Amino acid sequence: MRRSSPGTRSSSTEARSRERRRQHWRSRTDVAQNATARGPRMTATDSLRLLTAQAEVWVAHEVDSESPQFNSGGYLELSGPLRRDLLDRAVERVDVECEALRVHPDLARTDVSGAPAAGIAEAAGSGVEFVDLTGAASVPDGKDAARSAMAADLDRPLRLGIDALVRMTLFRLAPEHHLFYLRIHHILLDGYGQVLYWRRLARVYSALVTGNEPPPSSFGRLRELSGEERRYVGSADFARDRSYWLDRMADPPARMDLGGTPEPGRRVLRTAGDVAIAMRELHLAAAVLDVHWSVLGIAALATYLHRLTGQDDVVLGFPVRARTTRLALTTPAMLANELPLRLSVPAAATTAELVLQTNQAIAQALRHQRYRGEEVHRVLRARYGHVEHPAVVANLVSFDIALTFGDCTASVCQLSTGPVRDLSMDFFGGTQDGPLRLGLSSSGTAIGRSDLDAHRVRFGEFLAVFLAAPGSSPLMSLELLGGDERAGTGPRAPAPSAASPEE
Repeated sequence: MRRSSPGTRSSSTEARSRERRRQHWRSRTDVAQNATARGPRMTATDSLRLLTAQAEVWVAHEVDSESPQFNSGGYLELSGPLRRDLLDRAVERVDVECEALRVHPDLARTDVSGAPAAGIAEAAGSGVEFVDLTGAASVPDGKDAARSAMAADLDRPLRLGIDALVRMTLFRLAPEHHLFYLRIHHILLDGYGQVLYWRRLARVYSALVTGNEPPPSSFGRLRELSGEERRYVGSADFARDRSYWLDRMADPPARMDLGGTPEPGRRVLRTAGDVAIAMRELHLAAAVLDVHWSVLGIAALATYLHRLTGQDDVVLGFPVRARTTRLALTTPAMLANELPLRLSVPAAATTAELVLQTNQAIAQALRHQRYRGEEVHRVLRARYGHVEHPAVVANLVSFDIALTFGDCTASVCQLSTGPVRDLSMDFFGGTQDGPLRLGLSSSGTAIGRSDLDAHRVRFGEFLAVFLAAPGSSPLMSLELLGGDERAGTGPRAPAPSAASPEE
């Protein structure tokens, strides 16, 4: 009998695997048909294959279908007079224009890989729920109540093919103060796609307020995007990207162990807070070194993890848009990719040296960002055995966009950015006049709430130390513990490694 080579499977094994997946989805179809959907019934008028990024989300969802980590959501804070009737009309119009909101897995049909096909409904059918929090004696702080309701919704797992994957709620806090909440499953839209949606919605609503016809939509079509993706897979660019990533990740290091105390009963833990660093300071510090401000944050995080664990070969998960064409940049969809950002962080290196290395590594990652990170890890596992995804993800979330909703001003607040690892750190840039905001999330099976809070406080203080240090400062000279932690009065993260001077 011919044996398959290591890391590969025979065609008969692949066929059996595909058949098992088809049987699995047929059983899921029976459940879906007999269940009462929480959203309105949708009639498919078109169908297509899932995009590769969507198929990867589907795979991850099937592995951990009881987790809410695939929920992505945020809200617009609207200040000024708001016409609810016109907002409903704007939502209805943009839902038709935005195919991504009308996509749903078609459990009755699968493609050659065994993944479900995608159906496109005539309308999203989500509608906008309305919650009035004004004048309620039992709700002294409407904004806190609204955010608590959003958090509870984000913590509820969604069942593909059964539950409505989009939810919109308008919370009224005062006659001219509203929060417009959008929760969506990550299989439909990534963060960039949500920004495209917000911008178009603002433009349509503003036109309706003035009594004008909204300008035509410039959104691309998902079928065209799927065709563009297939052409990339057969291109020389694909081969170059693949070669780069497999060379870059040759002989990968062991997965980082953050230590800490897990909370197995909790699926996703989240915490967020402002750092005592103004974005203007970050921009000025970055300008001195001729880099983007996010490079400083990621270099500081790599140093922090090195000092915490003693590991000098640091690999971070690095989410990217994976959008390099005009069509991709104008089409709301799920295209986001997470790639491994590998940095050498020797203790004797200086802060300037690490910032330069980080800048170069990010530039190379963006140059090769369309090759799927999941495929990188599949090849690494075939070559080197058990290779896991990075334990820590560094995600840049920059929503510094000016939105006007008719006579209202709007600001974006992102609450959840999608799947999490042991530790996911979101850098919320915002405007130059505002502070840097850090959002941390974790699977409760990795580290618990107290550890998560301690990482947020400790890293926020360490980032200030990193920015204040001269470029010639050795990484080993930077103070890791904050003042409160050294005094024993602040929250404690897992203890630094023995290589740290504080020990």
